[in-house]
Amino acid sequence: MKICPECKDVIMYCKCMEEMEEQSQKDILDKLIKFVDDNSFIHPVTIKWFDLYSRILTNPKSIENNSNDGNIVVSYGNSRPKIPSIRFTGPLLIRLSVFKEHINHAYEIGKIREVDKYLRNLKDDQWVKF
Repeated sequence: MKICPECKDVIMYCKCMEEMEEQSQKDILDKLIKFVDDNSFIHPVTIKWFDLYSRILTNPKSIENNSNDGNIVVSYGNSRPKIPSIRFTGPLLIRLSVFKEHINHAYEIGKIREVDKYLRNLKDDQWVKF
């Protein structure tokens, strides 16, 4: 039986680990947003943004990857996704705002670690920049 050094309770009953994990994910979110801003990134290139989007969608009806042309098709049927769709047209600041909403959504659904790793592994030419 392990005892938490913070609250001196049994680890399986204490909330400290849960709070530390939540803070850790919040730190990842903050550092990822800073990474995007510091590098003047707006969003990943088309295929990479679609790939990311498909990873963070909640409750899609289907996600199909057409290996012939590389297109990813996402269907919601009659329902709407919980996050805004990808925007490749329009002002850069609106596209950046939508991309950051996607990052925040990943945090909210507990996938910020996966998204952080994915985005940091993109090459420089896989980003749209200011």
